[in-house]
Amino acid sequence: MAFYGNNPTATATVVANTNLVTVTGIDLTIVTPGMTINLGARDRKVGDAWLIASVAPSGTNGGTLTTQGSIPTAYNSVPFLIDTTGYLGTDASYAAIVGLKNLDALSTLLGVATTIYSGARQLVLDKASSSAIGRILLQIAGRSWGAIEQRSLTYTPSGGQATTVETLALRASPDGTTWTDALLVNLANGTGDLRTGVTVMAAASTVDLSSAPAGIVNINGAATIVSFGPGKNLSRFIEFGTAGAVLKHSAALVMTGGLDLTTQAGDCIHATSDGSGNWRVRSVQRMSGKAFVPHTPTELGVVRQGGGVGQNAANVVRLGWSNTDLLAQVDALELGALWASRANAVGSIDANGQYAIQRFPSGLAIVMGSSVVTLDANGSARVPVGLTTVAGPWLALVSNGEFSVFSAAPVSGDSNSTSFLILFPGGANRVVRYNWLAFGRWK
Repeated sequence: MAFYGNNPTATATVVANTNLVTVTGIDLTIVTPGMTINLGARDRKVGDAWLIASVAPSGTNGGTLTTQGSIPTAYNSVPFLIDTTGYLGTDASYAAIVGLKNLDALSTLLGVATTIYSGARQLVLDKASSSAIGRILLQIAGRSWGAIEQRSLTYTPSGGQATTVETLALRASPDGTTWTDALLVNLANGTGDLRTGVTVMAAASTVDLSSAPAGIVNINGAATIVSFGPGKNLSRFIEFGTAGAVLKHSAALVMTGGLDLTTQAGDCIHATSDGSGNWRVRSVQRMSGKAFVPHTPTELGVVRQGGGVGQNAANVVRLGWSNTDLLAQVDALELGALWASRANAVGSIDANGQYAIQRFPSGLAIVMGSSVVTLDANGSARVPVGLTTVAGPWLALVSNGEFSVFSAAPVSGDSNSTSFLILFPGGANRVVRYNWLAFGRWK
């Protein structure tokens, strides 16, 4: 090879009165000091032949070189030729060394097995520097489709610091120019980042999830699905784009608890297949946020006690609605109605008082309050409760922090009343606050 650099896209750039030449479009790994470079044309020698002093390749697509002397004229992305005729005296000697390197690489990969490397075959792509790229390029008629590539990658996580790692990537070029990582392996820790594709399939008796190379599948349509196809050892994330698909439990499509699933739009599942092509739904995420339950009602379940101190794990507690009351039963013992309602969590009696009411199904009501009242000339007053008794009076316990409360103070009330009577001898015409707790029957 007498001349090098006649690649139609190779160019060279140099600033006037400097000796640093930047080259793009060719592999400089076979260029060595002692060769010469002519700038300005690639079909003939033009001007001076500058003696090359050093070479710094950048992967297989250019790099920089220096000349023995400064180049007085500036050149910007111009064609060039590198003359190899003077290398070791003849073209043949240079070609022989290049050929020897090629033969050595092929012998290592394809030669007769020896005890070296335990008879292993290997193709070594030894990068000259960490900034260089090692690549095996896959093409069809000159159009690049894929590559296996080793390169240094610098990335900055959101809110983090820039990090540089050495990576091995399986890369794809959808348009022949732009590259994207299909699989990116961090060689520093052996972890990988796999890009997952998305595809759309129609609901049918069999939806073959292995029929497309995509890890995420969007299923549209309403149909009963009994199989996800014969694909083996696969993992798929599935989203249902429309409502009405029914996943039918079977040996080929195992559902949690053996329950069928009727999907709604937006529901998602994760399914995996074993070595025989049988699928199992690992998780279900409902768009509604509700847990996965059967699509038809079932009998009331059983609530069992825990194993805490004083608890019998063999007891069975049953809860049920009788259309009027919530009923409870422990084993064979009926507990009756079981509920409580707060008629007023915090209510106001008047401007001077407030109360809270708790009602129980047995008819008992408990009212707690704090009221400011004015005692009459006899030291008595009626305190409103906020709830009417159906039979009998309110029974109240009263406390006061302003003066002593007689332990035997009279407390009374009327049937169907909304208040109770307090009496404090010696408290005539006083305005005082009482804290009280009243009991009565509300039904």
